[in-house]
Amino acid sequence: MNVTWEQAAFLAFGALTLSAALLVVFSRNLFHAALWLAATFTGVACIYVTLHAEFVAMSQMIVYVGAVAVLMLFAVFLTEDVVGQKSRRLRSAWVLALPVAVAVCAILLRWFSGYPWKPPVSDHATDTAGVIGIAFIQRYLFAFELTSVILLTALIGAILLAREEKA
Repeated sequence: MNVTWEQAAFLAFGALTLSAALLVVFSRNLFHAALWLAATFTGVACIYVTLHAEFVAMSQMIVYVGAVAVLMLFAVFLTEDVVGQKSRRLRSAWVLALPVAVAVCAILLRWFSGYPWKPPVSDHATDTAGVIGIAFIQRYLFAFELTSVILLTALIGAILLAREEKA
């Protein structure tokens, strides 16, 4: 079986992403876990690049690595007591969580093993951003606008909740 450079890169990025995700779960330091989470998000973006989804890869980098992971790092820095009695109790819950995780993995492996994995018939789209943009303004316009209204409402609600009451 001949493995192309593209397939080898996909497998390498997949292995690195899986390793970083496992380090997120098993890291005892919350700051290190947040850094490994950023590495996991970056690995997923690299996988998107190997799948010729450049727009999705950049969106992944901007939204998840640039926003979510940095927000989690700030939350770690601003939280006074991140390791306490509650976190020690949660660490002992792995005994119950392990059989559930193994069962879920077995179900997913069984489900995905029956899927006919076929490569795409045509080459990748050369202008993924253009295709997504046209889909947003034609086919998914209502859902796109509804999402923007919901996010605006959440932003206004957050401002009202965070605002200090004046006496």
